Amino acid sequence: MDVKQLPIDEIRSFEPSRMKEAEGEIRAELLKIRMDIYQAPALNVGKVRTLKKNLARILTIRSEKARPVVAKVEKPKSKKITATAKTKPKKTTKKQ
Repeated sequence: MDVKQLPIDEIRSFEPSRMKEAEGEIRAELLKIRMDIYQAPALNVGKVRTLKKNLARILTIRSEKARPVVAKVEKPKSKKITATAKTKPKKTTKKQ
């Protein structure tokens, strides 16, 4: 699998089956790279970050599509309550 950043527009255009397939490919590639890092450190380390971000994008878009669309409801403006009676400060006495 070519390790490059997948644009969000491209991921959104995926069919659900293609999205699941891409997720599986990324997970397999991550597993392979993690095993390679134990054998030869400092090789393919930069690919891990790109793969993780791609995986996060795919999972985020998949969960967005699964959620129902909810209309945004405006809250009515609340009336401000103003104090009509002023309160007097408490008198404090010092003990000697």
